[in-house]
Amino acid sequence: MHTKHQKYSVLVLAFFLISIQSFSQRNDSVQLKENYLGFNVAGNIYSTFTDTDFFFENRDQNFDTIITQEDFYRYSYAFGLSYKNFKEKLVGINLELNYIKKGGYNEFHEDINGNDSLAIMFQHDLEYIELPFMMNLRFGWKRLKLNFYGGPHVAWLIGQEITILENTFGRQYKDKADFNFEFGVNGGGGISYQIGKHHMIELGVRYSHGITNVFKFETINSAVFNQNQAISARAHYYYRF
Repeated sequence: MHTKHQKYSVLVLAFFLISIQSFSQRNDSVQLKENYLGFNVAGNIYSTFTDTDFFFENRDQNFDTIITQEDFYRYSYAFGLSYKNFKEKLVGINLELNYIKKGGYNEFHEDINGNDSLAIMFQHDLEYIELPFMMNLRFGWKRLKLNFYGGPHVAWLIGQEITILENTFGRQYKDKADFNFEFGVNGGGGISYQIGKHHMIELGVRYSHGITNVFKFETINSAVFNQNQAISARAHYYYRF
């Protein structure tokens, strides 16, 4: 299942980059020099990725928490710095440096010593510094434009918390992820509006899908991918310089 979704992500990214190249070749005659620097804030819905109908069964009656399909998604915020560069009318690049929360729910299938165990449900909250690098297609009028963007991101884990949600019966389980580095792909769209000569605001939506795992595959429930995904509603302010 991991291979299938990784192939889909790579195909989507490849299609977007080919489209960028096609637009770029058509607009070589229109040369611009636009640089924008600003900041962004976002509200996120995030989860570890699952492509199956799945629910966690609570075997310990002493715990009230029961996680179902409707509860898989968690909510948080993100913020960071943004940079745009356009040297052509339709095609540019976006660079960002963001703080973002990710994570979700899963089940441990091994204890800290590598011994098989009953599935133990846990909640995992992760904090990343993320660097997206995206191509930007834009269409529209002089001030109001429709933007589409996509490309890869890399992220470094800077903080995390694992909360065990079931009785472990004395066993110990991991308190941190196996992998601190994430590689993934982003895609989204938005509307930007130029205010005067130097100011621009942009509102948009973005989907982020991690390709790398958070835990070693054998450690957790393989029915639930331990790859991050997030949907963000974003607001940007840019200053043109």
